[in-house]
Amino acid sequence: MRVWDVETGLEVARLEGHGDEVNSCAWSPDGTKLASASCDRTVRVWNANTWSEVAKLEGHSGVVYACAWSPDGTKLAIDSCDQTVRVWEVNTQLQMATLEGHTNGVLWCAWSPDSTKLASTSYDHTVRVWDVSTWLEVTTREGHTGGVVSCAWSPDGIQIASASCDQTVRLWEANTWLEVATLKGHVGDVNWCAWSPDGTRLASASDDWTVRVWLAPAMAPVLTEGRANSLNAPDSSLEVFVAQAKRLAESVAEASARELTAANTRAEASDTRARRLEGDPEALQGCSLEELRQVRRSRLT
Repeated sequence: MRVWDVETGLEVARLEGHGDEVNSCAWSPDGTKLASASCDRTVRVWNANTWSEVAKLEGHSGVVYACAWSPDGTKLAIDSCDQTVRVWEVNTQLQMATLEGHTNGVLWCAWSPDSTKLASTSYDHTVRVWDVSTWLEVTTREGHTGGVVSCAWSPDGIQIASASCDQTVRLWEANTWLEVATLKGHVGDVNWCAWSPDGTRLASASDDWTVRVWLAPAMAPVLTEGRANSLNAPDSSLEVFVAQAKRLAESVAEASARELTAANTRAEASDTRARRLEGDPEALQGCSLEELRQVRRSRLT
C-alpha cells in the first residue's frame, strides 16, 4: 500500500506487511491513523506520523473487504466474506462484538453520525442495521434485487443510501426504516454512494463509467407519537403520504437523470464540432454535404 502527497504527487510512504491484496483503506477521523483491509483476512492499523504498524486485527475466516472507523476514532468495524462484521477497540486490540445475520459476504459497513447504530451491506441483497449499545440487529431492509455493495448515512443521520448491483440506489428513512426513494439511471452495477457534507446531494458511482449526482429526494414524514408531524396528518393517512413522498422523490431523481443525460449529449456535440474544425477524419465521417460545407466555412473564417 502506498501513501501520496496530493499537492506534489510524490509518494510519501510504502506500507508493507499484508500477505495478500489490499482491498481498501480508511483514515481515522483525526487523521492520525490509517487502517487497511486485505485478502489476507486482516486489518492493519498504521501510525500516520511514523508509518509504523501499530495494530494487526485478525479473526475473520475469509477475505476482509473494508473497515470503518467510529466517529470518535476509537473503534473499527470490519466486514468480511465470512458473513460477519467484527467490531474492535483499536487501542487495546480487543474484539468487542461479532455481528451475525447476513447470509452471504458482507461488503460494507458504516457508522451513524451519532455512533448509536452501525449499518452493513451484503451480497444477500440486504442492508442490516445494528444497535451499538447492545450489538443486536435493529432491522433488515429488503428491496434490492442484487448484492448491496455500499451504504452511507446522511450527515444528519436521518437517511441511509444503499448502492447495489441491481443498478439502483435506494434511500431508507432511519426512524421508520421505510424506503423513500429508488434512484434509477445507471446501466451498470452501482458500487459506491456518498453524501455531500451539507446533505443536499448524493453521488453514485457505477460500472457504467459514470458518476451521477442527485438532488436529495424528499423523505417520508418523520413520525412523532404516531403522527406525521410535518403534515399534521392522522395515522390512517400515513401510508398515503409515504406513497406521495416516494413518487415525488422518484420524479425528482428521474428529472435529474434526464438533465445529466442532456448535458452529456451537449458536451459530446460540442466536442465533435471542435474535432471537425480541427480536421479530425474520424469526426468528419458520416457528415452530410451541408455539414461539410459548414465546417469548411467555419475553418475559413
